[in-house]
Amino acid sequence: MLEHAQYQKSLSITTLNDRGKIIARVPRYEESFGRDVSKSELFVNLRKSKSGNYRSVSLVEKDLRIYSYRALEKYPLIVSVGMHSPLLVDTLKDDAPEVIGGLLTVLMILLFGGRFALNSFRNIETYALRQQHLNQQLDAAQSEIDVSSRRARMIADNMPALVAYLDSQQRYQFRNSFYQHVPQIDYERMIGQSIRDVFGAEGYAEVEQEVLRALKGETVIFERERLARDGKTVCLRYQYSPDIRDDGTVAGFYTLVTDVSDMKTIQNQLMALTRVDVLTGLPNRTALYERISEAVARAMRHNHIEESSEKVGCLFLDIDHFKIINDTHGHACGDEVLKEFGARIKSCVRQTDTAARLAGDEFVIVLEGLDQPDGAATVAGKIIEAMQLPYVTVAGALEVTASIGIAISARADDTAESLLWEADRALYQAKKNGRNSFALTTDELFVT
Repeated sequence: MLEHAQYQKSLSITTLNDRGKIIARVPRYEESFGRDVSKSELFVNLRKSKSGNYRSVSLVEKDLRIYSYRALEKYPLIVSVGMHSPLLVDTLKDDAPEVIGGLLTVLMILLFGGRFALNSFRNIETYALRQQHLNQQLDAAQSEIDVSSRRARMIADNMPALVAYLDSQQRYQFRNSFYQHVPQIDYERMIGQSIRDVFGAEGYAEVEQEVLRALKGETVIFERERLARDGKTVCLRYQYSPDIRDDGTVAGFYTLVTDVSDMKTIQNQLMALTRVDVLTGLPNRTALYERISEAVARAMRHNHIEESSEKVGCLFLDIDHFKIINDTHGHACGDEVLKEFGARIKSCVRQTDTAARLAGDEFVIVLEGLDQPDGAATVAGKIIEAMQLPYVTVAGALEVTASIGIAISARADDTAESLLWEADRALYQAKKNGRNSFALTTDELFVT
């Protein structure tokens, strides 16, 4: 009688579905489950008969075997029993009753367990199909994520701005290729490094407060000046936008840094235009009030620090009988007079002083660094003298004179408005005294 282990090695029992996939096998179940044998000798013989015998090489053990098979009538199953060919004769001689009985027992088990095996295999197949479909969906989703990620990267890399994402520990997790244009940083090593690591302690100190505000959930916009690769100073606008989770915690923040130097230049030019009188080219009312206020503040600060008595002089001027010039010779002639008047008063003051057009034929001069009132009176005298030359206009040569009122800052609470009011009061006095002259207000009003 053959040993049990020898039977295990030489005997195989296999259950397949009618599509040729193995759903059960003894031995070597795990490596054979689900294998497709629809192209094997078994199915060649099945097309001829629903049961029978044949001789073939085992697809699993790779040895020569003699097989007996039967297709079950009630189920789409096939049972196949194979035995190693050299042992078959000895087995039949010595143990024919036991072998036949064993095969019949196996066959009965398979017949009664056929429905269970079939249902189990169908469930496994259904699960496998669902798993395959899920894997396809996951692959499609991953592919879409990859495409979206590449698209986002391409957009970010082609933006003329610095785009980055930093986590809550202030470490770079993303940066676009525009960072390659930033001098003195290692672009390739930025990921995982902090702002301090990338830009140094000094660079981090300049943005630290804004970074901390962003990590508290605040959108922060600010500007800083930086040195570019070509040595020029550029103005950069920063925007830090927090990445806030659903639970309210801040995971990190996004950064967008743009060069606004050109825009700043245009803004400054526009601001300058809004502070210039179009006709005369002198500062207008807005610029005048700013400059008087700044001059008074500087004088007060300088006096406090140096214990000196520097003052600010304010000269209020208008053209004598300008309405008659306009009414008699027309507005074109009047405009020529205004432009020439502005040019002449500007030539009478220092570059550090301000000559401005307030409105109409009213002009104001701001003098800084006066030691005594005589300095303002000297300038007023130069202006009166400068007006003596005739004005050449479209209407011919015209005699034009001016009246001037002078006020000197004398109190700590002086303002642009108070100085202009005092100078206007002195101008009224100069006109009252006959025009083509100036008057100065001090503790006592006097006229020259």
